[in-house]
Amino acid sequence: MPPAERRQAQGDPCAFAPARRDPDQFIPSSIDMRNQLPKKIRGTTGCSNPSANAGAPTQPNRDMSSTFRSIARRLRYVLGLGLLAACLGRASAALNSFASVDDLWSGFDPRSLPLDVKVMDDKEGPDGTIRRIRFTSEIAEGFAVQIAGYYGFPVGAGKHPAILHIHGGSQIASRAYVEYWLRRGYAVMSINWGGLPQGDSFPAGTDWGPLAMGLNDSGSDRRMAPDVRSNAWFHWAIACRRAITFLELQPEVDAQRIGIFGISRGGRLTWLLAGVDDRIKAAVSIYGAAAVEDAYSVSTPEEAPFTPEDLAVWRATLDAPAYAPRIKIPFFFLSAADDFYGVIDHAESALGQIPHAQIWRSYSPHYSHHVEPAQSASLPLWMERWLKDGAAWPATPGMKITLSGANGPQAVVAPGNAAQVRSVTVYYSTESNPRARFWRTAVARADGSSWTAALPLSAVNAGLWVYANVGYSDGLSLSTALTSVTAVALREANVRVAETPTSLIDNFAAGMRDWYYPDASTDPLVSDKPWMNVVDGPNGGKALQGDPGLKQRWRFATRKITDPQWRATAAAGLKLQMRADGPGSVLVLVRTDPGLRSEHVYCAAAHLAGGAWESVTLFASAFHDVRSGDALPDFTAI
Repeated sequence: MPPAERRQAQGDPCAFAPARRDPDQFIPSSIDMRNQLPKKIRGTTGCSNPSANAGAPTQPNRDMSSTFRSIARRLRYVLGLGLLAACLGRASAALNSFASVDDLWSGFDPRSLPLDVKVMDDKEGPDGTIRRIRFTSEIAEGFAVQIAGYYGFPVGAGKHPAILHIHGGSQIASRAYVEYWLRRGYAVMSINWGGLPQGDSFPAGTDWGPLAMGLNDSGSDRRMAPDVRSNAWFHWAIACRRAITFLELQPEVDAQRIGIFGISRGGRLTWLLAGVDDRIKAAVSIYGAAAVEDAYSVSTPEEAPFTPEDLAVWRATLDAPAYAPRIKIPFFFLSAADDFYGVIDHAESALGQIPHAQIWRSYSPHYSHHVEPAQSASLPLWMERWLKDGAAWPATPGMKITLSGANGPQAVVAPGNAAQVRSVTVYYSTESNPRARFWRTAVARADGSSWTAALPLSAVNAGLWVYANVGYSDGLSLSTALTSVTAVALREANVRVAETPTSLIDNFAAGMRDWYYPDASTDPLVSDKPWMNVVDGPNGGKALQGDPGLKQRWRFATRKITDPQWRATAAAGLKLQMRADGPGSVLVLVRTDPGLRSEHVYCAAAHLAGGAWESVTLFASAFHDVRSGDALPDFTAI
């Protein structure tokens, strides 16, 4: 029996069996936290030295990636795609005439084949009509591939602007999004391109037939033989383009005002569609992978799942950077600053290849695969701007980093429409791994038409990454482009370390600023809810509590301890102050090298009596690898 399964059988709460995961799924099915957690828990965190008594000063923590570390994040898609890749053939037959995006799409006309639409039902509501439909996407070996989905149109005569929603991996067509946009006066379509079961309410779902291009068809998205047109991404894009054909043919739709937005894998498809389909008026990619390194993470043991020859064909025909220079429409990238899939560095590179200035982005700090309401509010404003001739957006705010001067590095932000600006917040990090950056927060002060923030550093040997969020009075939130400064440039400018190490990780005086909820929903707007609350803590201080609406499904996480200011020494311990309603255990997870091949997750259980504030100190010896069971040598390994 493998180590993890054996420890599970022995009742070890920190033993997690590896499972195959899709990149959009984070929670291994072998974990049930409901029997392990107290009903309510709140906490403050810090580090303690084992040689000190309870009242002695604590020692600094070194590079632990979390305190209350999310199980949802621990194995994510490293196992999912890594295990799949081992089963793939590595044929190089894709070396053929398909050497560019033009070659790939040569001869394809999204309007030529009859859609043969089948309406399965038709329900009217106060905001409009919603239909469950199927249409023909393509013909394969005589089989008409069927794509299922929802189509809705508003009450009232006339033609309406239309929106296509493109779901992510492990997802299906979304009635919730159809209802959301219907309430705002749009015709809207959401298709099930992935072919997963749509549910008992759907009489008939998506059927890829002999093509076997569904999300459950292992390896279809890496298939390169006999040529790149055998790859599922090509056929998924065809399905989306055929959905646009459906929309433009509807009598309720203004075919000149069709917008699209896609989430995760759907966000990646958005890059492709925006580069090849001139019927689209405006596009929003939400966490859409902008490079093959994101779509198929090189953190897997098998590296990228292509031969060098096939990889070259992929990059020329199906990788997002091949489409970015072709995008002629307004483009909005909405994402999380630590996203594992729409990696911010790669996204910025691709955005820089779009050959016009109508490009915007908005990033939520700390999260991966979730955008906070402050940023997601920009999505309906985007559709109003381009599909309903709404108010013009300010230009993407500019930012300049200055290194010289008595105050050390500074960020100077120059937003458009300065009179409408209500906040400017700068986020900066010294972590090179884009999936694991802790973003320090600096509130900028107004200085005429610009805003300036000091950036005190705790390290200067790895470089500096900076972006800013500008909030406007109408709810719009726009980010600057990500700016980086090399370690060489910092050294040449004689930039000095200005922050000293501290043992206190957080007392929550700044609330939730440095924390996030790893189980937060991937879908913006339709699933926003409170995740965490700041409450009264011990000794008159503050603490963090999972929102009561989450019941026992709470997880808190931070990357704060990757910053040198909060890193631990080898002998340090992790001290937690917690209060629970009743007895139970809290699992604390820390990670090494998140998102890389060398990633390991270590777990320790903190046991609580409940009823009052309790202090628990965990030393490195209490943490064990969730797969192998090996002990954590010391906190310097984190």
